[in-house]
Amino acid sequence: MLNAQEIKIITNGYLHLQSRVIYTAYLSTYSENGEIVLDYVMALNSITIISQNGGYAYRPNAEEINGYILELIRFGLLEPLEKPASVVSGQVPYYSGIRCRLPARFAGTSEETSFRLYPMHADWQPSSQFAEQAQFSGLSDISFNLTELNEFVSYWITTRAVKDDPHWNLAFINFLKRKRHEI
Repeated sequence: MLNAQEIKIITNGYLHLQSRVIYTAYLSTYSENGEIVLDYVMALNSITIISQNGGYAYRPNAEEINGYILELIRFGLLEPLEKPASVVSGQVPYYSGIRCRLPARFAGTSEETSFRLYPMHADWQPSSQFAEQAQFSGLSDISFNLTELNEFVSYWITTRAVKDDPHWNLAFINFLKRKRHEI
Protein backbone atom coordinates (compact mmCIF):
# COMPACT_ATOMS: atom_id res chain seq x y z
CA MET A 1 0.00 0.00 0.00
CA LEU A 2 1.31 3.45 -0.88
CA ASN A 3 1.57 6.18 1.74
CA ALA A 4 0.37 9.76 1.29
CA GLN A 5 3.75 11.05 0.10
CA GLU A 6 4.09 8.30 -2.50
CA ILE A 7 0.56 8.94 -3.76
CA LYS A 8 1.24 12.68 -3.96
CA ILE A 9 4.30 12.11 -6.15
CA ILE A 10 2.75 9.32 -8.24
CA THR A 11 -0.34 11.38 -9.06
CA ASN A 12 1.40 14.69 -9.73
CA GLY A 13 0.76 14.44 -13.49
CA TYR A 14 4.39 14.79 -14.56
CA LEU A 15 5.44 11.14 -14.31
CA HIS A 16 5.00 8.85 -17.27
CA LEU A 17 2.40 6.15 -16.72
CA GLN A 18 5.14 3.56 -17.18
CA SER A 19 7.19 5.09 -14.34
CA ARG A 20 4.12 5.00 -12.10
CA VAL A 21 3.46 1.35 -12.88
CA ILE A 22 7.11 0.38 -12.36
CA TYR A 23 6.99 2.03 -8.94
CA THR A 24 3.64 0.62 -7.81
CA ALA A 25 3.73 -2.84 -9.40
CA TYR A 26 7.42 -3.61 -9.02
CA LEU A 27 9.46 -1.35 -6.73
CA SER A 28 7.04 -0.77 -3.85
CA THR A 29 5.83 -4.39 -4.00
CA TYR A 30 9.23 -6.09 -3.99
CA SER A 31 11.26 -3.72 -1.81
CA GLU A 32 12.33 -4.98 1.61
CA ASN A 33 12.64 -2.41 4.40
CA GLY A 34 12.40 0.26 1.72
CA GLU A 35 15.36 -1.05 -0.27
CA ILE A 36 15.65 -3.02 -3.51
CA VAL A 37 18.30 -4.13 -5.99
CA LEU A 38 17.06 -2.85 -9.34
CA ASP A 39 16.27 -5.51 -11.89
CA TYR A 40 15.44 -4.00 -15.27
CA VAL A 41 13.87 -7.28 -16.41
CA MET A 42 11.39 -7.10 -13.50
CA ALA A 43 10.73 -3.45 -14.36
CA LEU A 44 10.21 -4.42 -18.00
CA ASN A 45 7.82 -7.23 -17.08
CA SER A 46 5.79 -4.91 -14.86
CA ILE A 47 4.89 -2.65 -17.80
CA THR A 48 4.84 -5.06 -20.75
CA ILE A 49 1.40 -5.44 -22.30
CA ILE A 50 0.58 -8.67 -24.10
CA SER A 51 -2.04 -8.58 -26.85
CA GLN A 52 -4.91 -11.04 -27.20
CA ASN A 53 -3.03 -13.00 -29.86
CA GLY A 54 -0.09 -13.52 -27.47
CA GLY A 55 2.25 -10.97 -29.02
CA TYR A 56 3.45 -7.82 -27.43
CA ALA A 57 1.12 -4.85 -27.61
CA TYR A 58 3.73 -2.81 -25.72
CA ARG A 59 7.25 -3.85 -24.70
CA PRO A 60 9.81 -1.09 -24.03
CA ASN A 61 13.51 -1.51 -24.65
CA ALA A 62 16.30 -1.20 -22.04
CA GLU A 63 16.90 2.47 -22.89
CA GLU A 64 13.24 3.29 -22.22
CA ILE A 65 13.28 1.35 -18.93
CA ASN A 66 16.39 3.28 -17.91
CA GLY A 67 14.58 6.54 -18.75
CA TYR A 68 11.69 5.59 -16.46
CA ILE A 69 14.12 4.68 -13.67
CA LEU A 70 15.90 8.02 -14.10
CA GLU A 71 12.52 9.76 -13.91
CA LEU A 72 11.73 7.96 -10.61
CA ILE A 73 15.12 9.11 -9.28
CA ARG A 74 14.51 12.69 -10.42
CA PHE A 75 11.11 12.80 -8.67
CA GLY A 76 12.48 11.40 -5.40
CA LEU A 77 10.77 8.01 -5.51
CA LEU A 78 14.04 6.12 -5.95
CA GLU A 79 17.50 6.83 -4.55
CA PRO A 80 20.56 4.86 -5.67
CA LEU A 81 22.70 3.73 -2.71
CA GLU A 82 25.59 2.80 -4.98
CA LYS A 83 27.15 4.40 -8.03
CA PRO A 84 26.52 2.68 -11.34
CA ALA A 85 29.47 1.03 -13.07
CA SER A 86 31.81 3.50 -14.71
CA VAL A 87 29.95 5.48 -17.31
CA VAL A 88 31.60 6.83 -20.43
CA SER A 89 31.46 10.62 -20.48
CA GLY A 90 28.21 11.83 -21.99
CA GLN A 91 26.40 8.52 -21.53
CA VAL A 92 23.37 8.13 -19.28
CA PRO A 93 24.02 5.99 -16.16
CA TYR A 94 22.44 2.53 -16.15
CA TYR A 95 21.12 1.43 -12.74
CA SER A 96 20.24 -2.24 -13.23
CA GLY A 97 21.80 -4.30 -10.43
CA ILE A 98 22.27 -1.22 -8.23
CA ARG A 99 20.93 -1.22 -4.66
CA CYS A 100 18.44 1.61 -4.16
CA ARG A 101 16.05 2.82 -1.50
CA LEU A 102 12.53 4.21 -1.78
CA PRO A 103 12.79 7.45 0.27
CA ALA A 104 9.11 8.41 -0.06
CA ARG A 105 8.18 5.02 1.43
CA PHE A 106 8.94 6.38 4.89
CA ALA A 107 8.04 10.03 4.35
CA GLY A 108 6.80 11.74 7.45
CA THR A 109 8.80 9.50 9.74
CA SER A 110 11.50 10.94 11.90
CA GLU A 111 15.05 10.81 10.66
CA GLU A 112 15.86 9.18 13.99
CA THR A 113 13.72 6.19 13.05
CA SER A 114 15.75 3.34 11.63
CA PHE A 115 14.28 0.84 9.22
CA ARG A 116 17.36 -1.32 9.44
CA LEU A 117 17.08 -4.54 11.39
CA TYR A 118 19.08 -4.89 14.58
CA PRO A 119 19.04 -7.06 17.71
CA MET A 120 17.99 -5.68 21.08
CA HIS A 121 20.81 -3.96 23.00
CA ALA A 122 21.26 -2.70 26.56
CA ASP A 123 20.93 1.00 25.63
CA TRP A 124 17.72 0.59 23.64
CA GLN A 125 15.10 3.32 23.89
CA PRO A 126 11.84 3.59 21.95
CA SER A 127 12.20 5.77 18.86
CA SER A 128 10.62 9.18 18.50
CA GLN A 129 7.65 7.51 16.77
CA PHE A 130 6.75 5.55 19.92
CA ALA A 131 4.10 7.96 21.25
CA GLU A 132 2.24 8.09 17.95
CA GLN A 133 2.44 4.32 17.49
CA ALA A 134 1.27 3.72 21.06
CA GLN A 135 -1.75 5.96 20.61
CA PHE A 136 -2.71 4.29 17.33
CA SER A 137 -2.24 0.89 18.96
CA GLY A 138 -4.69 1.72 21.72
CA LEU A 139 -2.29 1.98 24.65
CA SER A 140 -4.24 4.09 27.15
CA ASP A 141 -1.19 5.41 29.04
CA ILE A 142 1.90 5.88 26.87
CA SER A 143 4.21 6.66 29.79
CA PHE A 144 6.54 3.97 31.10
CA ASN A 145 9.09 3.71 33.86
CA LEU A 146 12.67 2.48 33.91
CA THR A 147 11.67 -0.84 35.50
CA GLU A 148 9.26 -1.60 32.64
CA LEU A 149 11.85 -0.62 30.05
CA ASN A 150 14.58 -2.72 31.70
CA GLU A 151 12.29 -5.74 31.98
CA PHE A 152 11.46 -5.50 28.27
CA VAL A 153 15.10 -5.05 27.21
CA SER A 154 16.26 -7.88 29.52
CA TYR A 155 13.85 -10.31 27.92
CA TRP A 156 14.59 -9.39 24.30
CA ILE A 157 18.36 -9.10 24.71
CA THR A 158 18.50 -12.85 25.38
CA THR A 159 16.77 -13.71 22.11
CA ARG A 160 18.11 -13.67 18.60
CA ALA A 161 15.26 -11.49 17.35
CA VAL A 162 16.06 -8.65 14.99
CA LYS A 163 13.61 -5.85 14.26
CA ASP A 164 13.58 -2.29 12.98
CA ASP A 165 12.58 0.69 15.14
CA PRO A 166 8.84 0.57 14.41
CA HIS A 167 8.68 -3.15 15.23
CA TRP A 168 10.71 -2.80 18.44
CA ASN A 169 8.33 0.02 19.41
CA LEU A 170 5.36 -2.23 18.70
CA ALA A 171 6.85 -5.08 20.74
CA PHE A 172 7.32 -2.68 23.65
CA ILE A 173 3.75 -1.38 23.26
CA ASN A 174 2.41 -4.94 23.35
CA PHE A 175 4.58 -5.69 26.40
CA LEU A 176 3.13 -2.67 28.21
CA LYS A 177 -0.41 -3.65 27.22
CA ARG A 178 0.07 -7.19 28.56
CA LYS A 179 1.68 -5.92 31.75
CA ARG A 180 -1.21 -3.53 32.30
CA HIS A 181 -3.80 -6.14 31.26
CA GLU A 182 -5.02 -4.07 28.32
CA ILE A 183 -4.89 -6.93 25.83
